[in-house]
Amino acid sequence: MGFDADELLGSMVDTHCHVQNDTSDDPLQTETTKDLIWSCREGGMRGVVLKAHGWPAVRLARELDAACEGFRVYPSVTLNSTAGGPYPWVVEMAWQLGARYVWLPTWSALNDRNSRVSFTRIMVDRGYNGFFKDIPESGFYTGLDEEGGLKRNVRDVVDLCKEHDLVLGTGHGSTAEALAVARYAKSVGFERLVFTHPHVGISDVTDEQVEEFVSCGGHIELCMLETEPFSGCMTAERWVRICKTVGYDHCLISSDHFWDWKTTIPEQFRSFLTRMHDAGASMGDLSAMVEVPRRLLEA
Repeated sequence: MGFDADELLGSMVDTHCHVQNDTSDDPLQTETTKDLIWSCREGGMRGVVLKAHGWPAVRLARELDAACEGFRVYPSVTLNSTAGGPYPWVVEMAWQLGARYVWLPTWSALNDRNSRVSFTRIMVDRGYNGFFKDIPESGFYTGLDEEGGLKRNVRDVVDLCKEHDLVLGTGHGSTAEALAVARYAKSVGFERLVFTHPHVGISDVTDEQVEEFVSCGGHIELCMLETEPFSGCMTAERWVRICKTVGYDHCLISSDHFWDWKTTIPEQFRSFLTRMHDAGASMGDLSAMVEVPRRLLEA
């Protein structure tokens, strides 16, 4: 029998699904968040983590979760300046409102502002969020102090995520920041840590750095966006090599669905899983990877 990706979709949780619209009311997307969630449920998936770069979407996620019997919509918070920044009191409030996933700054990260693939620059160049260009460098966050150590507020965020069994993503910080977070997480025994789309050009990570991150107990996000033809930064063959090295049980798949020109999320997963299988991943390998989000999210 041939490979059938639908056998895996029933366990699939997309850990990186953006609200529609996210940072601007300009119509980046033609579908609503409800449309997106319904298509994932009808496509046979188990759930999604709802993410917002802009205003936190914790309440929206809870309302959609309650309306979707048999399908989970996990709330999250991204620690950008609009949410209050990368501080423990922001995480505490989000947790009290039901958040299960926390991201360190994305468009508020200093590294994003200065990287070759900058979300803030993309938004400005496409005519959205023009105010980004007026934010001074001091208005962006870095997790490292002048000596290269992890700042106290970020350590506090890690500690709080450990206390409440929350998943923590590295956001759009640099590879140096991600590794500093991973090393601290290892020192306190926190393993619900995910390196956010490490190969999109924001981080410029090497395979050796990926291995170090995982050796600290962290997990690697295989963002399907990275293998899209327009991106070209990753191939399924390279992902299979990385997964075999660090272990499929330390890798998870996400869509980072943001643009309305992409196919539905279930179709993206079917295509990606098939390409991974064709590149050498077994059904057992892919099953182990598909189970990672549920293990991290369901404390």
